[in-house]
Amino acid sequence: MPEILAESVRGSLSRLRAEILLNLSGRVLNRRSGDLYSSLTVRQIVNRDGLDIEVSAGGTSAPYAAVHEYGGRAGRRGASVIPRRPYILPALENETARLFSELADGISEALIYGRAR
Repeated sequence: MPEILAESVRGSLSRLRAEILLNLSGRVLNRRSGDLYSSLTVRQIVNRDGLDIEVSAGGTSAPYAAVHEYGGRAGRRGASVIPRRPYILPALENETARLFSELADGISEALIYGRAR
């Protein structure tokens, strides 16, 4: 069943990734070095317990990812206050309803036909 659900949400994950990349390309933040932009990962993890969706950005190449999303202090001794400029959360909120709809369709189809579309 998790594999069937994974197939159902592929389109949503592609749209989610595209939406976040738009947010990182001038809609919310301006792209400078491209490190934050290229650090974005959107993936599904199928395991025996079900399906997980993981969205992450940052890492060693862009350690400032979280401060842009949530706001906070940055710089030497936290001298600069960075305002909250979420680029992931709005995309998740926009795509959530569609994602759940696609999941429901996938579950229904799996129960009725034993497979995905």
